[in-house]
Amino acid sequence: MITLILIILFSCRIYYNPSPLFEEYNNYRNQKHELELVQCANTDKKIKQLLSIYLDKYQGNRIWIIQYHRGINDYMCGSMRFELYDKQTKPIKYQYTDFNLSWCTLPDYLRIHDSFIGKLEEVDPVLSISNSAKYIICKLIRDYNNVPIGIFGISYLDKLPNKLLETDLQQDYIELQKLMLE
Repeated sequence: MITLILIILFSCRIYYNPSPLFEEYNNYRNQKHELELVQCANTDKKIKQLLSIYLDKYQGNRIWIIQYHRGINDYMCGSMRFELYDKQTKPIKYQYTDFNLSWCTLPDYLRIHDSFIGKLEEVDPVLSISNSAKYIICKLIRDYNNVPIGIFGISYLDKLPNKLLETDLQQDYIELQKLMLE
């Protein structure tokens, strides 16, 4: 009987003044969002630090990450989320914001082959026209369910380095992938 009375009183309280419940939920949601923003900013900082190291290590002119996302009208799009470049290279990040993945062949090639090392025009003639890089090293980034989520790439204006450290590149890719999935 007492339980029934308590349930009725609690129900009346919620019916006549539900705002404390909503305020509590909003506070919880805001705190969670702020925590996620801080975590995302910290992860981005770690990724940029790694990319800076990798740019020197692999002697590239530009190092970048394109992240896949749903764009306008629900098409698969990509945006260059990270780009670091040396002094002789001009930035291109602004050209690769919300671009439709279907207008270039590199994402399809990587979906099948997982990686590419060589002349950009061999794998994607469209990108080679709109890009100053002649050579690229790139790898498809996948999530834990093996779904493509982006591309990690290193661009070279003139030539590939004489010594390719493929085992190092694979280890560095795995480190970047872990950060991207945090």
